Order: sequence, then structure tokens, then C-alpha cells
Amino acid sequence: MGEYYGACHLLELFHMHFVDNNAPLDSSRTSLYRYHPAMDLRRLGIHFKPSKTSQFTDVHFNPTLLAGRLQIPALTIDDSTKSLLLNLVAYEACLGDNDKLWVTSYICFMDSLIDQPEDVRELRSQGVLIVTLGSEEEVARLFNEVANYLVPNPLAFNKVKKDIESHCRNTFKRWILHYKGPIYTVIFKYSFIFGLIVSALKYVKVFPAEPLYGVCRLPG
Repeated sequence: MGEYYGACHLLELFHMHFVDNNAPLDSSRTSLYRYHPAMDLRRLGIHFKPSKTSQFTDVHFNPTLLAGRLQIPALTIDDSTKSLLLNLVAYEACLGDNDKLWVTSYICFMDSLIDQPEDVRELRSQGVLIVTLGSEEEVARLFNEVANYLVPNPLAFNKVKKDIESHCRNTFKRWILHYKGPIYTVIFKYSFIFGLIVSALKYVKVFPAEPLYGVCRLPG
């Protein structure tokens, strides 16, 4: 608890708990990021996983050859969540420092992932959202309402957004994921045929046909 001793206000204490002030801001050129709801990302091969910490700054995207994993801190949704988030947003606004708008940027990022109750269901099934109160529709409405009129720091989660956008724009990955069913069927079919051919060749090699001359055996 030593890291919280400098807090002069309860909201500052909460902010210190949820935000790593040493989290890096990606100052490289920002690019256009289209909003991608969780279900759309799931269909494009992106899986969700809770981060190792509860800090809102702990958001990472790890791409793989054909898929990717988006790590987001787990958040418990209860009757105090909305007021907590709104108060933290108000606290950041009072600081007057864009570099400290981490909670605001986190809420906007989550709002980009949550458009419908199905998105909440996907994040909930992966342990990113822990819903203890309300329906999935109410959770979706919560993020949509809290994020209304918020302006995030464009540098917050900039690298994560660029990597996700790059994954979504990758034509080869989209083609593979779209046709993975037929591709797997073809691979299975021809693997089975190849296996039969290999087995037949092994049988011929182990039991070679005896040489014949007409209908009589050649002398041994």
C-alpha cells in the first residue's frame, strides 16, 4: 500500500489504483482506427483475455500468424461501477493534463468494443467483464452512456489500435478465416487419401508380388 500514501483525495487514491502513471504513450503518428465491436473482432480471429493486473492502462494486443489476442484488465460490473467511472473521468478533467486521461481513454476504448449485448456476452465469457448486476443489454448501455461526449487522448492505446487495424485490414488473414471451413475439409479429405496411398505402398513393399512366367512359377 506504500504507493498510495501520496494520495490527497479519495478519487486520487482510486485513480492511482487503476492507472499506471508510467504507462507509455505511443507518440508515433496516429492512424485512422475504425471501431470494431468485440463480436466482429472475434470473427476476425482475435481472442480476448484478462490482463494480469486490474489497471486500465494494462491493455495489449499480441498478433499471431493468423489470429491475435487482446488483453484487457478484468472489470467487475456492479451498482457502483457507473458512478466510479464518471467520478474518475471528472477527476481527470480537473487535472487538465491530456497525458493523464487514461480512464477516459479506457472507457472510450471499451465503448468501441461494446455495441450490442452480444459483445458484452463475448467479453463476459472470456473473463474480461465480470457482471454481478444487470443484464448484458444494461452493461452495453452503461458503457455507451458513460462514453458519451468523452474525448480520449489519441496517443493512449495508439499502438494497440494500430495493430488491431492492421490485423483487420490483412486480406490474407481475412481470406483464410472466411474460408477456413472449406479449407479444413479439403485438407482432411486429401490427408485421408494420402494416408491410404502411403499405407498401400507400405503393403506392396512388405509383401512384394512373386515373379510369374505365364501361369507357371519360375524355377527357384
